[in-house]
Amino acid sequence: MFNKDNINKFYKQFNKHKPFNYTLIGILLIFGSIQVQRFVQEIRLEPVKISLVNTLNSNSISIPNDLESYPLDQQILMLEEIIKARNDIDTIHTLIAREEAYKKSKEFKRQESIKREKERLKREKAELEADIKRVQSLIIDFKHKDMMNRVGIPQNEQPFAYYIILRESAWKTNAGSINAGYGLCQSSPGKKMSSSGSDWKTNPITQLKWCNGYALNKYGSWKEAYVFWRNNLSF
Repeated sequence: MFNKDNINKFYKQFNKHKPFNYTLIGILLIFGSIQVQRFVQEIRLEPVKISLVNTLNSNSISIPNDLESYPLDQQILMLEEIIKARNDIDTIHTLIAREEAYKKSKEFKRQESIKREKERLKREKAELEADIKRVQSLIIDFKHKDMMNRVGIPQNEQPFAYYIILRESAWKTNAGSINAGYGLCQSSPGKKMSSSGSDWKTNPITQLKWCNGYALNKYGSWKEAYVFWRNNLSF
């Protein structure tokens, strides 16, 4: 920029090189113009720098100690890069936090699902045990108890056999259809019971023998047969 020293220097050069007066004037004018442009640029950029510095300070971000040793435009670029890098880091931290929150939420839901499933199984187990006790407490008349004794159904299994047959056929040997579910246990078709005797159509003992073999072979016991029947309403 123009100052007293520059003017004196110009005056000396002007007197010393008179043939080049206009050239020197042009050079000084260009030099002065550049200086003016730089001054204007500094005036324009200084608020930008102040704003960036304030942004860094408000976010507790350190400013390089040697920042002032760089031209103003470079200072601004440096500050912008620092803010961009910090924003990138904040973005990464936000994404990580979201991912962690998602994982925690997912794990919480999984644990809740496991908890609900355990509670459901516990509840169903309690209900089953209550139903088993209720069936075991049934009073069986002499006629049906004698029939079950004759085919070898154990005493502790008889309540379950009695209950299933009661619900399947009401202990009627001719219940249902021969070609579909038929007899005490609703054998489908009824002819399956012929393996226990030729009088399978009318003899309750023959039908009960077949029922007993079917229950033991398929479920292992009448109690387990009852558990299946309870859940599926079929034998």
